[in-house]
Amino acid sequence: MRSKGKGTEMIDDKLIVSLNVVGLPVAQPRHKVRIVNPAKVKGKGKPKPFAMHYIEGDHPIHRWKDDIQSQSIAAMQETPPTTAALKVSILFVMQRPATKRWKTKPMPREVHTSKPDLDNLAKAVLDAMSTIVYLDDRQVARLSLEKQIASGDEEPHAIITVMKL
Repeated sequence: MRSKGKGTEMIDDKLIVSLNVVGLPVAQPRHKVRIVNPAKVKGKGKPKPFAMHYIEGDHPIHRWKDDIQSQSIAAMQETPPTTAALKVSILFVMQRPATKRWKTKPMPREVHTSKPDLDNLAKAVLDAMSTIVYLDDRQVARLSLEKQIASGDEEPHAIITVMKL
């Protein structure tokens, strides 16, 4: 498969997709639960309340997943999702905090050790790419994750690479 990077063309039969998704990475939040009391259905007896699980509509996770999905669709170019075992590598570059910005000193990337949790960041990416790049995230047999603070002039983003094993 051919993949175009920044001015270079790379040919690799194991590479499925490589993305650079610009924007602040967002972790998959926990679902909220609401108890719903359904209206009584005629002839069905007394209805029982049930739990409805949801994520609020204005949560930033929706925009983040939309960005990943739109780039995945563009990169796949109508290629059907793979059914192969996969290796996924994700580098999350988080926003540099104001307390770590200087005017004269160099500001290289650093290890990011605060929230959001790395596993929740990965879950959002894997869920967003499911059914577009691969059929289901259970196909991921090897996962490499890293979380860093952006260098001084760098925007937050995620670099995502999916390869066949």
